[in-house]
Amino acid sequence: MKAPGNTPCIRLPEWESTLGLDGIWVKDESANPTGTYKDRRSAAIVQQATKQLVDKLVLISAGNAAYSLAKYAEDSGIEVHAVIDRNLTAGIKSVLQRVCKQVIEVELGAKLLQSDELIAMVRTSPGELIWNVSNGFHDAYKQIVLELQRDLPHQPDSIAMPFGGGEAMVGVALGVADARWQDRTTVVGFHNNQSERLKTSAFCKAYVTYLRADKMPCTPVIDMTTSEPLDGVQRNYVPAGLRVEEAGSNTFQAVRVFAHNDRQENKVGNHFGKNIVIVNSGYGKVLEEAGMANT
Repeated sequence: MKAPGNTPCIRLPEWESTLGLDGIWVKDESANPTGTYKDRRSAAIVQQATKQLVDKLVLISAGNAAYSLAKYAEDSGIEVHAVIDRNLTAGIKSVLQRVCKQVIEVELGAKLLQSDELIAMVRTSPGELIWNVSNGFHDAYKQIVLELQRDLPHQPDSIAMPFGGGEAMVGVALGVADARWQDRTTVVGFHNNQSERLKTSAFCKAYVTYLRADKMPCTPVIDMTTSEPLDGVQRNYVPAGLRVEEAGSNTFQAVRVFAHNDRQENKVGNHFGKNIVIVNSGYGKVLEEAGMANT
C-alpha cells in the first residue's frame, strides 16, 4: 500500500471573491490511497504494531477506519477485526467482511464497550498480543500541518475540519504547536447529529477536554446539525470536483455560512480570519465499493 500524505492543497478563488477572504484552501485528504485521512493513522498503527509483533488489531468503526486499517495491514500478517453497529448499511458491512479477518455486529448505542471487552471478543488463545485501536495514534495527523507549512504561501488564520472521533483534530492542533503557529492559527472542529453518539466515548470526552485546555490553539467544537438533506449540503456548499463525505460536507457548509454572515455584518474574520484552510477528510473507497460513490 502506498504511503499516505503529500495530499494536494487546492485554492478556491471563487470563494475568496464571494466571501471577501484573502485566501481559502482545501487540504484534500481524499487523495490518500483509500480516500480518507484515516490512512495516515492506519499506516502509523501498522508500522508500530509490526515492530511490537502484534497478532491482532480490533477497532470500532463505521467503515472508513476499518477498511483503511485492513488495507494497510494486508501484507503484515496482522489480523484486523472490526466491531460495527448492527444497523450499518449492508453494502459497507459486506465490504468490511471481505477485507477484515472478522466483522462483529453489536448494538453500539446500547453500551459503551471497554477496551478489555473488545479485546476479549477477538481473542482465541491466551498468548495473543492484541491492540484495541479504536482511538489514539493522533500524532499521525501532525504531518498535515507540516505539509501546509511547506505548501501555503503564508500561515493561515484557521484550520477548519470535522471533529469525527477527535484524534485527527488533536493531531492537527499538536501539529500547529510544533509548527509554532499557535500564536495566530486556530483549529476549528465541527460535528453534526450523525456523529453525536461518538462523543459519548471516554476517549472522545478526553479529546474534547484536551482541546479546551488553554495551551491548545482550538475553539470549542461547533455543532453544525442541520435539517438540510445531505445531497443539498453537498450541492450548495461543496466545491465541484471534490469527493467529500457527510461530516466533511458540514465543515464546508459551516465555513461558508459563518464567513458569509461575518461579511454581511461587517465583521472582519470574526470566526475564521481572512486566510482559511478546510481539511477535507475525504470520501473513503469503502463507500465506493459499497455502491455509495459520491460523484
